[in-house]
Parts: sequence; C-alpha cells; structure tokens
Amino acid sequence: MGSFNLRTISIAVVIALIVGTGAGYMVGNSPVSSLLEEKDGLEAEYDSLYLDHQSIEAELDSTQELLVTLETTVEELRTENEEFEVEVSALIEFYEVLVSNLKNERDLLETQLEVIPIYISTIETLENEINELNSQLDVLSEYTQITSTRTITIDLIGTCTRVIDGDTFELSSGKRVRLADIDAPESYESGYYTSTIALSSWIQGETVYLDIDDIYQTDIYGRYVCVVYAENGSGYANVNYALLADGYAVSDDYPNEFDPGDWGVPGNLDISEASQDISSPEPEPEPEPEPEPEPSMTYVGSINSDKYHYPSCYWAKQIYPSNEIWFTSKADAESHGYVPCKVCKP
Repeated sequence: MGSFNLRTISIAVVIALIVGTGAGYMVGNSPVSSLLEEKDGLEAEYDSLYLDHQSIEAELDSTQELLVTLETTVEELRTENEEFEVEVSALIEFYEVLVSNLKNERDLLETQLEVIPIYISTIETLENEINELNSQLDVLSEYTQITSTRTITIDLIGTCTRVIDGDTFELSSGKRVRLADIDAPESYESGYYTSTIALSSWIQGETVYLDIDDIYQTDIYGRYVCVVYAENGSGYANVNYALLADGYAVSDDYPNEFDPGDWGVPGNLDISEASQDISSPEPEPEPEPEPEPEPSMTYVGSINSDKYHYPSCYWAKQIYPSNEIWFTSKADAESHGYVPCKVCKP
C-alpha cells in the first residue's frame, strides 16, 4: 500500500503543475522535465522496493517455515531429553543399588578375611590332632595285630582222598565234608570244573584240619560242616576263605557257629584235642551189591532229607546206599512227608 500512495502523489503533483502554469508553460519547460525525471526515478525506486518487498516476503515465509521446523525439532529434542533424563535416572538408581551391593559384599569379604585366619589356625590344630590320633591308631593297630589273633580249635585231622565239587570232598575214611557257608557251582552249572580244580589244588591228597560246626556237626546229607584249613608255607590257610577270595565260590551264611566275617582275621590252630580220621587198617569186605530197585520203585530219597528224586538226579547219586528210601509213586513219597527235588523236578 505504501508504494501505491507514492505513485498517486507523484501524478497529483504533475497535474497540479500543469493546471497552474498553463499549457504553454509545459512545453519545453525545464521544471516539468525535472519532475518527469524525478517521477521515473521514483517509479524505478518503487519497482526496486517492490522487488525487495517480495524477496523479504519470500524470505519471511521461508524463515517462518524454518521456525516451525525448529520449534518441532526443539519439541522432539525436549521429548528426547525427558526420555534421556528418565534413562539417566534409571541408570543412576541401578548403579546406586550396585554400589550398595558391592559395599555389602566388600563388608562380607572383610569379615570373612578376618575369620579365615582363625579357620586356618583351627584346621592346623585339627591336623595336628589327627596326625597324633593316626600315630595312636598305628600303635593300636600293631597292638591289635599282636593281641587279636584268634585261637581256632581243630576237631578232626584227616586226608582228602577225593574232591567231589568246589565245596565238598571225601576223607580217607569215606566220610564226606561240606565246606561251611560257601556255595560252589553244581555239576550242571557253569564254573563247576574250575571250582572243583581250585579245591583240589588246595587239599587233594593233603592233610586237612577241620573245625567242625559245634551246633549241628553235619548237614541233612550226613556230611561234616566245617571250616577247612590246609598247610600253606609255614602256616595254615582257611580254604573256605581262599575259595571265596579267588571267586570260585560265593558266600552263603547258613545257620551254624561260623561267621565268614571273621575269616580274614589271623588265627592260630589248636590241634591239641583234634581226633585223627584214620581208615580201618583191615580192608573192609566188599559190600554186597544192593539189589536193583523193583521197576515200580521209581523215586528215591534219603532218610536224612525230605526231598525225593529221580534215580538219575545228581543229588540222588550223592545219597549213601544205606540212607536210601524208595517210593513207588509221587503220592507214596509225599505221604511219607517228602517233597519234590527242585533240581530234577520229579
């Protein structure tokens, strides 16, 4: 609007001059030419000012847009700053807690550091006491070895003339011996031959020293139940224990006076009251052949047992002829109180 008023004023001045001086005055008059030149200058200045105004308007618009962008950026930065402040606050709180925990751990470690030397001293004291106790135990062990040797009373001395299996053998008198509290494989089981050979290596043809069970003396088959000793170097070996230790038999603690747990303890044999198992000097007459059982007598048992067997059973063949009892049927055997053998299962 300012530029428009200036143009209007300029035109009004020119008209006034023309009207006031007359037409003749205008033609070739120097003031009029000056005024026209001034008008042209003013118009040129107006155009320049108008262009400047337009440029300023454009710059103002650009500046306003930049201002809006800056305000948006400032707002975003303010928001980010608030979030950052929250993160910084959380980090500060976290590290304050961490520092507090570390201080507590430091205090605990300082306490432990104070206690550890006491523990070390206590341990050293205990170590010295243990060493002293070990020394005392060594002395006691030597004393125990000297004083705890058992005395084993031998009841019978004889000679082994036949090994039947890994836990049974026969003396020269014909009496059979069952090694107490061990079980070796039977003839139909794996390991029978190796266990039999192992027992033979100890006693076959050798003098044997028998500690006979004081409670029962014999088993249901009339065999002596014994712990057997054999000469071994300058001393004696517990054959029952040797077979167990070498894996040729397994332990089976039957009711008797013996405790296999004692077999590893050294012992001295007392043979002062032992009897001698000596064969009769006179040859025994050949026994009359036993009559073959009647065909109807199909099962056999022992008067010292409650089992009945097929005649071909291993255990039937171990029964002394004088102890045999024959049955015509299962019912006959069971009526006499006998039960079937678990091996041959008649």
